[in-house]
Amino acid sequence: MRGLPKKPPFFFSGGVSQNKAIVSALRKVLKLNDDKLVIHQLGKVSGALGAAVIGLKESRPVNYKLLIDSLQGNCGPLLYAREKTSLPALAGYGIADTSGKHICRDISRETEPVECWVGVDIGSTSTNVVLVDSTNRVLGYRYLRTAGNPAKAVKTGLEELGRDFAGKVKVQGSATTGSGRNLIGRIIGADVVKDELLHRHVLRFRSLLMWIPSLRSADRIQNSFP
Repeated sequence: MRGLPKKPPFFFSGGVSQNKAIVSALRKVLKLNDDKLVIHQLGKVSGALGAAVIGLKESRPVNYKLLIDSLQGNCGPLLYAREKTSLPALAGYGIADTSGKHICRDISRETEPVECWVGVDIGSTSTNVVLVDSTNRVLGYRYLRTAGNPAKAVKTGLEELGRDFAGKVKVQGSATTGSGRNLIGRIIGADVVKDELLHRHVLRFRSLLMWIPSLRSADRIQNSFP
């Protein structure tokens, strides 16, 4: 709805219209009183009702035998009784988000710092920071919740990787992508700032950085890896 003209009242339909949390969020975000967001008890089947009305207006034939056979078959009951359902609690916010995402190269036995490149993907929901070596192998990564503060998320990701890889890597360059790419690109002095459309055709951030003769971000980010 962003950027579109909005003139209440609004009719909220579909199964999700019966979700009180979503209804409350809509009213809060759109700043609507109860009478400006219309929710009907049959809103969850409004799509089916609309299809029936269109069929009636267009005089479309109905194969009743097929309909009855389908309802009496394996499709289950047509209507379900409204019952209170108790579901187990979801996992904590952000817990296990990064488990098993990548198989990382073990550099613990290297005698010299390993050259690496930093890639940062800043989205509205998550911020991902990754280190890759000269053969595109992942050295380490962090998947974080952006939580409305991309700069803080990136700072946290770099600090955590810095603690894990202190003295073990030598940063050669960096690139950013995602909705916050320009902001974070300026903050970390990224060598490459590209949107997701281009990155779909790029295997790793380093593939872009290989073409950059002057890596101006290396020294700035290297400070996170003393």
